[in-house]
Amino acid sequence: MVGKVGWPHRPEDVAPALSLGRVWRATEQRGGNLLGLAVWWPMEPNAGRVGLVIVSPHAQGRGIGRSLMNRALQDTGSRSLKLLATKEGQPLYENLGFKSVGRLQRHQGLF
Repeated sequence: MVGKVGWPHRPEDVAPALSLGRVWRATEQRGGNLLGLAVWWPMEPNAGRVGLVIVSPHAQGRGIGRSLMNRALQDTGSRSLKLLATKEGQPLYENLGFKSVGRLQRHQGLF
């Protein structure tokens, strides 16, 4: 799914992050195909990080990203959270109460 939305991550890049985090998935009722996911990682008792929020292109615009984020945020409890986001996801995250505090630039390539 990651490649379908233009993210540069390969499945082998994402697998360790998924294994270390708490993953929330949305699947089709019929067939069980993955529609989206959101992951959060506890960093210490009072902090965490949210990331890898992604919805399949054919399922976007149906509230799946918001639902996944709400489920993940409920699971984090009262932790202070950080989120690395794309421009595309920024409106959703701001609507959920996240504030932009800076910008990062990522460079990625094959070795």
